[in-house]
Amino acid sequence: TQMLPDLFVAASMVFAAVLPFLVLFWKKWITTRNPKFLLLFLLTNLLGVYLYGTIAFIVAIWILLFLITVFESVIPWKNFQVVFKNGLLFAAGLILWLLINSWWLIPTFSVGSGLYSKQHTSEGSLLTLLEISRQAVIPYSIQMINPFYLFEQAELGEIYKTPIFRLIPWVFVAIILLGLLKTLFDKKLVHFGLLYLAILYLMKGAASPFGFPYIWGFDKLFIFGVIRNPFEKIGILLPLFASILFVVGLKHQRHKIFLFLILPLVIIFSWPMFLGTVFGKIDNPPFVKVPQSYLQADEWIKSQGKDGNILHLPLAKGESVSYSWEYGYSGV
Repeated sequence: TQMLPDLFVAASMVFAAVLPFLVLFWKKWITTRNPKFLLLFLLTNLLGVYLYGTIAFIVAIWILLFLITVFESVIPWKNFQVVFKNGLLFAAGLILWLLINSWWLIPTFSVGSGLYSKQHTSEGSLLTLLEISRQAVIPYSIQMINPFYLFEQAELGEIYKTPIFRLIPWVFVAIILLGLLKTLFDKKLVHFGLLYLAILYLMKGAASPFGFPYIWGFDKLFIFGVIRNPFEKIGILLPLFASILFVVGLKHQRHKIFLFLILPLVIIFSWPMFLGTVFGKIDNPPFVKVPQSYLQADEWIKSQGKDGNILHLPLAKGESVSYSWEYGYSGV
């Protein structure tokens, strides 16, 4: 059998893998102004270019890099000269990134300008934002869980609706918030706490509090439509900084016995990941074995030696499909 993740899942996997390196090298570039770190940043982008399989990740990456640059420039405050120099470093990095990635940026946006306007409208993007923001309220965002899939559709099982499984994430949240409190009073770590708060605000979209700027932006600027699902497109940044705060929080635990309770809770709550069902449903895991008849049909078509078009039936009426094979794919 083989696992067939859809395009966006694969892009997200690459994004999650290269994100720590992008943050590290960019932060070093801004703080040391050593071109070596800019080169490493650009090389990481080149090797991990598949992360841009969804255009929204361009926005997510550069929002993050902009925030890192701003926080490094003004906290602690030095002078306007530092702000100006860091602004030049940011501009240099952005220009070189555009040049290095021009081989796919130019063809993508040369055909995309007309295509995107047909696929999405500002009104449609705003409606999607408002609908998804109902699921991204602070209590859910701070737990980094999607209630639609976890609770409403119960894709990982009904057990996640039980009181004990609803309580487990709050143990992790408590440790993260303790780490956040510690970092905000630590000159060396304060930037991580601020980045966590900024991303948490951005990922909740139009949900309260302070959701109006999102609504205004989507109403006025069409380009904002690429992040009409900020919980998914920007929220992917949060686990990196939450994990840093989590470690800081654990470090400051007075009761060391608490440390030994964390690992079992992580394993229990994340058990579907070990089973390989996290990208499917509890009754439809994404492991696929294509029937022999399909392989035979494929060989026959190749043997004809002719060019042609293949009509795939049945035609999908939505964005997802389920095959009734012995090991049938279910998903996007």
